[in-house]
Amino acid sequence: MTRLLSVAALVALSTSTCMQDPQTAASPSALECRIEPKASTEIRFVLSNPSQAPVWVLKWNTPLEGWMGSIFTVTGPDGTELPYTGPMVKRGDPSRDEYVQIPPGGETDAEVDLANVYDLSKPGRYRLQVTGGIADLTADPASVPRPREQHQGAELQCGEVTLEVGPPAPN
Repeated sequence: MTRLLSVAALVALSTSTCMQDPQTAASPSALECRIEPKASTEIRFVLSNPSQAPVWVLKWNTPLEGWMGSIFTVTGPDGTELPYTGPMVKRGDPSRDEYVQIPPGGETDAEVDLANVYDLSKPGRYRLQVTGGIADLTADPASVPRPREQHQGAELQCGEVTLEVGPPAPN
């Protein structure tokens, strides 16, 4: 009898999972990331949504909001990690406008200059990689915005980028 109840519960759970609204059943963990070098110290940060449903991404600590924190690790020409020197913001719960919607098959991006928040004054090769992630990611539009205690973060795998910074231009 116990085994029969377990099987019945499993069937009920499987059925309810399969019957979810496709919009909320989309896996926001499928978010893709890439970094493209632009001019000497500038990069383009791109998030893509390969899923069949839109996703909402909290912009905090990403280039999508500008410099209010950083998800990057930057290594200088001598191999040492450079400290982030930009603003750090203490936050409460986010508002809806702090999220960006990425449509199915779409992307969002931002261009930023790393020299604004990292000391890139020495000529040479700098390595940049994402070591942080998205603070909150959801495929459920009704849940945006969410209180901090309900955030569901997502790791980002963006690869590593190398920037070649030349000597300063003569005056």
